[in-house]
Amino acid sequence: MKRILTTLLLIGTIAAGGTACASSQGSYAIASDKEIDFSQNYEKTQDSVTGVSIGRIIILFPAGDLRDSVRLKEAIVNAMENSQADLLKNVKVTSSYFYIPFIYGESKYEVEGEAWTQVK
Repeated sequence: MKRILTTLLLIGTIAAGGTACASSQGSYAIASDKEIDFSQNYEKTQDSVTGVSIGRIIILFPAGDLRDSVRLKEAIVNAMENSQADLLKNVKVTSSYFYIPFIYGESKYEVEGEAWTQVK
């Protein structure tokens, strides 16, 4: 009985010590990682595309780059590659993270917008 209580206390302490958060990072009219020529015409190819970038922390060590700028760019590139788009319009960016001390954590950026490609 004492062992079960000790185990439950340990699990409760770890769970209470963990943190999590989700927030909107903003909305953008246009997002792209490519050079955009606004003298050209573009057409909407998809109403909604999503790109995600996840950075992980294992024990205390980051597995990849956890900087916000890198996570955001990877999410934009991911969305554009999934849809073969040249740019994203009406973009919404959200971020979330969770961390269980000394075990595991994730930092996630998600980008959602309309896919537009250049008319050729």
